[in-house]
Amino acid sequence: MKIGYDAKRAFYNNTGLGNYSRWLIKGIASLNLSNLLYLYTPKAKANPRLNFIGDYPSIRTVTPKSKWFTSWWRSKGIIKDLKRDGIEVYHGLSHELPSGIEHTGIKSVVTMHDLIFMRYPKHFGAVNYRIYLAKVKHACRVADQIIAISQKTKDDLVDLLTIAPQK
Repeated sequence: MKIGYDAKRAFYNNTGLGNYSRWLIKGIASLNLSNLLYLYTPKAKANPRLNFIGDYPSIRTVTPKSKWFTSWWRSKGIIKDLKRDGIEVYHGLSHELPSGIEHTGIKSVVTMHDLIFMRYPKHFGAVNYRIYLAKVKHACRVADQIIAISQKTKDDLVDLLTIAPQK
């Protein structure tokens, strides 16, 4: 199976979301060596916590062709690369999925870590709040499955965004 990951946090963050991303990728890579794992990141930034990648020839890193407009690539342009690479399942590891993935036939999973921005919107500012809300709503709407990292996150998804509990 060809599995794609939004691996920005795996490359950029050294704690929290980065640890979650790296541990999940390494775990999946070690479970089934026949899977091909594609790590999509705006920039393959050197990170010593990713040294395990060399141990798994099934892991490939994919970056955009241009160093410009990487935010656009991550949120929409990546679709072209996912189709080119024959990705069967795409996992948004931190709250978001690319726009248009629902029209590709590629199955999608998104991990939701929390909805703290909805509980405490004043700490995020009006613009960031709206951006986060749009990304989270889109991801939850189009994802085939949602991974909530805690019961509280699941409860918040159900209560605040009216997501079906079985999703």
